[in-house]
Amino acid sequence: MKEKIIEALKIMGFIPVPIDDWAYEFEFEGLSYLYMLNDDEDCLNISVPLGAKLTDRNADKFYDVVNAVNKDLFYVKAYKRDDDHIWLSYELEYNEENKEELDMIFARMIHALNHAARFVYRNIDDTFFDEDEQEN
Repeated sequence: MKEKIIEALKIMGFIPVPIDDWAYEFEFEGLSYLYMLNDDEDCLNISVPLGAKLTDRNADKFYDVVNAVNKDLFYVKAYKRDDDHIWLSYELEYNEENKEELDMIFARMIHALNHAARFVYRNIDDTFFDEDEQEN
């Protein structure tokens, strides 16, 4: 299944680059998307790590934004990873019996993740970025 997914991404014009043995990264509209490898080949997960970082100055707002994504947006889930950044994830089950083409599924997933990233960036401030990483 992994090969089929990588091929579908290439056909869509993306350049998936392997990251060790846990993901493939591809870029779209300024965001890095990760096709996350999983032991369950029927589990299709695309994640987006954001630059928004948990700090002592923004803890309440950080969790407010994560909760707002999880409450208000469909399909996409936000969470804090070990690196203290907000990550977005869209996960679904896909198998060979699925009638929908992978390119249509990816288009929907990428659109939803892009929308969620914009939602997060609209709802945060400078306290979410290291001084050398601040967004303009």
